[in-house]
Amino acid sequence: MKKVISILCVFFVVITLAVPAFAASDPRKELIEAVDMGVKVLEAKGRAGFDELKAYRFDNGLGYIYIGTLDHVVVMHPVSPELINKRLDFIKDSNGKFFGAEMVGKANKYGQGWTSYAWPNKAKGGAIETKCSHYKVAKLPDGSKLIVYAGTFGVDNCGE
Repeated sequence: MKKVISILCVFFVVITLAVPAFAASDPRKELIEAVDMGVKVLEAKGRAGFDELKAYRFDNGLGYIYIGTLDHVVVMHPVSPELINKRLDFIKDSNGKFFGAEMVGKANKYGQGWTSYAWPNKAKGGAIETKCSHYKVAKLPDGSKLIVYAGTFGVDNCGE
């Protein structure tokens, strides 16, 4: 009997310690880490860090960072290069929300922010889902400023 109780206790301890390792990651935390990493790269390397940021992925390879100016222009986008030199303030989601203008407005006013919007999820065949984006202003070595953006699907509370 003592042996069974000992085995059960060991099993309980192992399971208790192992479960957090297999728990789903916090998508908001991943967004914060991705944006902070992007800000650090830009603040250290300036635009020379773009290639490093183009290659960066999170969220099991689905998440990425893109960069824009404080006056609404995309300057680096690793998965949609057709957006480079396009204005963000005219981009609408499927509900008609001008989320690009909202993000740039918050970044200009607060230095960072959170925005959710309805967007096609390529991982699910383009189904429209709520995407949550986090963004922050980075000050480059030359004194200019850019906004680092990262977004993902499946966030229950975007923090707006």
